[in-house]
Amino acid sequence: GISHSIAFPWYDMSLDLGLQGSYLISDDEGTYPEPGDPDDEYSDFHDGLLSVALNIPANKYITVTPELDWSFPLSSDASDDMQRTNAGRSGKDNFFYGGISISLAF
Repeated sequence: GISHSIAFPWYDMSLDLGLQGSYLISDDEGTYPEPGDPDDEYSDFHDGLLSVALNIPANKYITVTPELDWSFPLSSDASDDMQRTNAGRSGKDNFFYGGISISLAF
């Protein structure tokens, strides 16, 4: 993965940008079968993650961070796997999600 943080000139805020990729290695076809061959285990590039987060210091010790992420497949087999594992929710191979975290540092 790679990331970059951009500092804003006000309130010590920063924008964090990130890009990550994963390679899935499985030796168990029961847990991760090859999408085109269920008798073979799956090993290939799997998913990428693009993220953007805004760090907002609330005070000296507390930071509030809203974040938005986009997950997407890195291969056609990964696309098939992600559609299969998301069949109960959306059946899509890429999706957006996000949240807000609050951190305490002292």
